[in-house]
Amino acid sequence: KNCDASPSITPQPSSPPSYCPELTSDDGCSVCGEGKTVGNATALFSFPGSPDVRCGVLEQTGLAGAISVNQCNVLPALIEVCECKNCDASPSITPQPSSPPSYCPELTSDDGCSVCGEGKTVGNATALFSFPGSPDVRCGVLEQTGLAGAISVNQCNVLPALIEVCECKNCDASP
Repeated sequence: KNCDASPSITPQPSSPPSYCPELTSDDGCSVCGEGKTVGNATALFSFPGSPDVRCGVLEQTGLAGAISVNQCNVLPALIEVCECKNCDASPSITPQPSSPPSYCPELTSDDGCSVCGEGKTVGNATALFSFPGSPDVRCGVLEQTGLAGAISVNQCNVLPALIEVCECKNCDASP
C-alpha cells in the first residue's frame, strides 16, 4: 500500500513565529484575546466617541492595564483592522540587557514625540509612572505611546519634568 497518497501536514514557512506580548501590569490584558497579538500595529482603530488609536498603542495600553478586563473581553470582536493573529506563549529569545550606547528610539508616527525630550530615551522601561487622575503606566509603554503620536506635543513638552521615575538618559541619534 502506498502511503504517499495521504496529505502531509507541514508547518507553513510564511513567517517566523510571533511571540505573545508580556503583560506589563497585573491588571493587563491582551486586546486580541489570550494567545493572540496585534498583526498590524500601525492600523488605526476607530470607535465612535473615542479618538482613533494605532493598534500597537491599543495593545500596549491593554498590556499596561489601562483598559478594563470587561472592555478587553469585547475588543477582539471590534478590532478586525488590527489583524489579530496567533502567537507563541513562550519566546526562546531573552530580552537583551540595556547597555551603552543606547540609540534614540524612532518615531512611529509623524505626530510622534519623545516623552523624555529630544536626544533622550527611557532608561527604566518597567518603572511605573503615576499621574493623578490617570492610570499608572510603565515608562516603556509611555515612551512607545509618545513615539506613536498618541500623546500631544504639548503634553510631550512637559513630560520630561514629570517622569523622573523613568530615568531618562541621553541616547545616540543614529545606530
